[in-house]
Amino acid sequence: MDHFAFTPHGVCLLWDWRLIGVMVLGNLLVAVAYYLIPFELLRAARRMRAHLPPEVVKVVLMFGVFIVSCGTGHLILIWLLWHPSYWFEACWTLFCTAASSWYCALYIFRRMHGILAILSNPMSFSNLKHTVSFQELKERIDLLEARFGGPLNG
Repeated sequence: MDHFAFTPHGVCLLWDWRLIGVMVLGNLLVAVAYYLIPFELLRAARRMRAHLPPEVVKVVLMFGVFIVSCGTGHLILIWLLWHPSYWFEACWTLFCTAASSWYCALYIFRRMHGILAILSNPMSFSNLKHTVSFQELKERIDLLEARFGGPLNG
């Protein structure tokens, strides 16, 4: 189908510049937040890499890809206000956002129990550079449980 057979989304909004401005601002703010989140996750993972099992690092990287694809989707929504690139948006949603989100979901679903077991067992951290006391580990787990609103083991 011809790209030019479609109209930009702004037509549906009757080119109301106030409404378009709010939509642009909202989607832009969401996109920037979506780009900042994985940046910070990667920074934290890099600092903690020696202390984290490879499975946890992989989860952080997968979430980063997923979150960036979501942010890019919001930038595409801004683009669609003026350019009727709906096939591009549909392909991005299917092949990038949906694929990365399902990959993350299935990976987490299959491995979360094992990841939590690794994180809650101090003996499973074979690559620790310093010894962590049981009390210190318990305090860290308690802090994570408080932050995530419940027990991490199930």
